[in-house]
Amino acid sequence: MLELMQRGGPFMWVILSISIFSLGLIIERSYILFVKLRLNAQSFYETIILYLEQDKMREAIEVCNAHSDQPLAEVLKAGLLNSTHSERDIFRSLESAVLKSMPKIVKRVHYLATCANVATLAGLLGTILGLIEAFRGVSQADAIMKQEILSRGIGVAMFTTAFGLCVALPTIIAHAILQNKQQALLHDIESSSTDLFNFLSLKNKPLTKD
Repeated sequence: MLELMQRGGPFMWVILSISIFSLGLIIERSYILFVKLRLNAQSFYETIILYLEQDKMREAIEVCNAHSDQPLAEVLKAGLLNSTHSERDIFRSLESAVLKSMPKIVKRVHYLATCANVATLAGLLGTILGLIEAFRGVSQADAIMKQEILSRGIGVAMFTTAFGLCVALPTIIAHAILQNKQQALLHDIESSSTDLFNFLSLKNKPLTKD
């Protein structure tokens, strides 16, 4: 491995650094999105509504407090704390809580797309510089040695492109998977907050007699 890195030139080390950073980011974000923020949104929301239907607001808030590390719980709690206020206040509190929870879900994943692009471009740049050096060596070599020098130089130059693509491809795939998980979590939050707003609005409306 060390020999291949040395033969590929300095850009091999650049790509290796990108791969290490990308791997660490993938592991960290995967743990956050798939493990730490794992919550059955439908079941959680139904539990909250069950308490509200029984006029047990305190118990509903305590359920949210028990999951304080979950963005969904923070959003629903904000709506519950303002449940006796006007519809506008309830909506604003839910909207504000959604905006505050978003950075916990979406942060840093977009760096993976940048890392994939940089790894690919670094590989291409390393190949181009390697080819330049190969052709320069050919121009200064004897006629008998030109073919050998050129083939060896091209082979070495291609190492950076191959390594860059090997890093970029799994990084792009991981980016797509993590981004899809982000969208799923955000959809659960937005859907549950909308449903809670509709429930509280209907609940707070006074009954009218015909």
